[in-house]
Amino acid sequence: PLVERLRRVDYEWWCDPQPSLVEVAARVAGERQALVVVNTTGDSRAVFTMLEGAAAAPVLHLSARMCPAHRRAVLEQVRARLDADEPAILVSTQLIEAGVDVDFPVVYRAYAPAESLQQAAGRANREGRRAERGRVVVFDPADGHRPPGYEVPIGKTSLYFGAEKAEPDDLDALAGYYRHLYNSLDVDRGKRARTIQQNRSKLDFVAVADGPLADPGRSAQRNRDLAFRMLDDESVPVVVTTWSDAPHVSELLDDLRRDEGPTRDMFRALQPYIVALPSYVLDRTDVQELCPQVLAESDLREWRGGYDHEVGIDDTYVAMSYDARLL
Repeated sequence: PLVERLRRVDYEWWCDPQPSLVEVAARVAGERQALVVVNTTGDSRAVFTMLEGAAAAPVLHLSARMCPAHRRAVLEQVRARLDADEPAILVSTQLIEAGVDVDFPVVYRAYAPAESLQQAAGRANREGRRAERGRVVVFDPADGHRPPGYEVPIGKTSLYFGAEKAEPDDLDALAGYYRHLYNSLDVDRGKRARTIQQNRSKLDFVAVADGPLADPGRSAQRNRDLAFRMLDDESVPVVVTTWSDAPHVSELLDDLRRDEGPTRDMFRALQPYIVALPSYVLDRTDVQELCPQVLAESDLREWRGGYDHEVGIDDTYVAMSYDARLL
């Protein structure tokens, strides 16, 4: 069949027994060119640190804690090394799966929903120019972490895909997986979905975007739990002014504060240096002191905390905030 003729990768499953991240890093360290994709920024930083001193190849890092300009610079290095057939190992979060064009001979992907496994596989032998198929090693780290929203889709993935089961590009298995997943998530019958549809039918798009009034007639506060969100994670934009490769960003912010009003060009100039931090991080007083508000009428903040030239914003605050949220 056509699907089989066009297949560019073979899958390997490293899930039983579950490896540790240290074991994964040790195996990756022996690769000449490899991409490692994990599920959280904390895991990506941990694996990157393990590989830095162990791998013979240069090791680079990508995550959402790095501003877009920083990520672009890293991707340029990676592509240049791959184009020249030079050694390179890249450790990344899922953001590498969002339309990023890289072509590695082997991809190591932490266990994730089937669609994410497919996306990661699209970075192995992407151009189809290699003499052999690319390798996609799916590993389930015993000490790894997952976003909260992964639990249900991962559970459904394990029913259909894995060793001695279908591979993530099997069309029949995918059809069953998506039907099962959609029914389990109840995305069109839950309270939020019903509220959103009711507000859409009334053309009340403020309520769709920001949620209905929490106490109509008494308060203007809105229930954001019932608002439409493409992604459930709430985030706050912060402008990084402590990246050593972009010392001019502070001047851009000064211009923004000094002028009579912000312009589209100003925000466009700042966009490459903005990182979206989880909103729960800003609940901490010590983080608020590092993130003063730029303009009174805007959610935009300035990041004055640590920024590492390899991994971005100092994740200590983020990790501590996340752990506290789980307690």
